[in-house]
Amino acid sequence: MLLEITHTTHYRFDGQAHGATQYLRMTPTNSASQRVHDWRLSTPEPTHPWWDGHGNRVDSLTLHGKVREIELVARGLVETFENAGVMGEDGPAALPPDYWLRSGPYTGWGEDLRRLLADILPERPPQRLDVLHQLMRGLIDRIPYRAGMTEVGTTANEAAAIGAGVCQDHAHLFCALARALNIPARYVSGYLLSGPISGPQDVSHAWAEAYVPKIGWVGFDPSNGICPTEHYVRVAVGIDYADGCPVRGVRSGGGREDLSVSVSVAPMASAVTPSYNPAQQQ
Repeated sequence: MLLEITHTTHYRFDGQAHGATQYLRMTPTNSASQRVHDWRLSTPEPTHPWWDGHGNRVDSLTLHGKVREIELVARGLVETFENAGVMGEDGPAALPPDYWLRSGPYTGWGEDLRRLLADILPERPPQRLDVLHQLMRGLIDRIPYRAGMTEVGTTANEAAAIGAGVCQDHAHLFCALARALNIPARYVSGYLLSGPISGPQDVSHAWAEAYVPKIGWVGFDPSNGICPTEHYVRVAVGIDYADGCPVRGVRSGGGREDLSVSVSVAPMASAVTPSYNPAQQQ
């Protein structure tokens, strides 16, 4: 499936910021589940591209002088493939699976997570893949998708206590619970085609991947109760949202910040000839 994606992020400040630096993880790369045909970033100033330790393409944006607003637009064409969520093994230069057993600021362990895990898995199936599928199904049954119940800074343990959340919370919960079972897991950010033509959306999507010996990395989307399909476009991975989010940065001054985000994902009728593509793997 060929998907056309437009992701616009607009910051407006009620005062003048005196410079800003942002790190953009908004460029997908080729993988077992997708091929990038064309991808472009539109930013106020040229960016400096680099690769972080998790293998994500990062574009650093530095703005000098007075700043009242910032608009970032990522746009391109990505061809996706149906592979039942199986990403396989990472490349030889990638981090070992056990690296992904660590916790981040959003996925630290807590008592509410302990109770949730005991409820979902009173007995652990012998096969790791069965454990992960039961974990995914148990999460959506017990932590329904409900917007407005959590915030961007909500941790996995807090979401477990609230009893509801959005895709970011589900990805954090899945990662935290899998790691508690000594299963490497990582947060994934990207895009999801939710219908024949999804139209404008508020945010990008998030899900998780877990490591299964002899298979490699496998994706799980607790928000929808499925493994990723050809409707998914994978952009970045991290321990949690802190290092897998699309935009992260700092600024000096500027006062209150007004943020608006729009994401559009639409299927294209036919394939295209690849053109300029900054998203190739290292």
